[in-house]
Amino acid sequence: MTERILLDEEDQIQEERIENIAGDNLLSVDLLAKISNINLKPVVCVLETQTLFEVIEKFKDENTNSVLVMNEAGESVGIFTENDIVQRVLLENINLKNEIVGDHMTINPEILEIEDSISYAMNRFVNSAIKHLPIKCNGKLKYMLRADDLIHYFSCNSNKSVLNLQPDPHKVTREINGG
Repeated sequence: MTERILLDEEDQIQEERIENIAGDNLLSVDLLAKISNINLKPVVCVLETQTLFEVIEKFKDENTNSVLVMNEAGESVGIFTENDIVQRVLLENINLKNEIVGDHMTINPEILEIEDSISYAMNRFVNSAIKHLPIKCNGKLKYMLRADDLIHYFSCNSNKSVLNLQPDPHKVTREINGG
């Protein structure tokens, strides 16, 4: 699969910074590795006509913090997250049993491919100010990549010098462990 073309100069600069960090062996993580290297959870789907109450129950039952919203034809039309519950539902004092998720979701979420790079996913999280990205595999929406998944990936794959960084790198510690 051809590399995704970066849309603007800022994205290119960010990509170069990431390559420089990886080249300096500070992370010992291949930032150009594919999203497929991350342990992803299957996407949880709901219909756009389901009530907010039903969707929030689904969050609890599936132990998830985001769902992909589908129309009757099985096409993705939006995403609904814990943040949407707080920002769009609770603060508006909405009746959860009378309102449908389709009226409160984020429409047309950005979708990445399983073969996109981890650095590209990081770029989309930062530049789009989002925490969840649906992932396509073989043309079908199969996974949800969370910002937490990247944190876990980096913590499991970084060398000890990164994992043991002090909160202030210039601070001299008085104890053996720096954290």
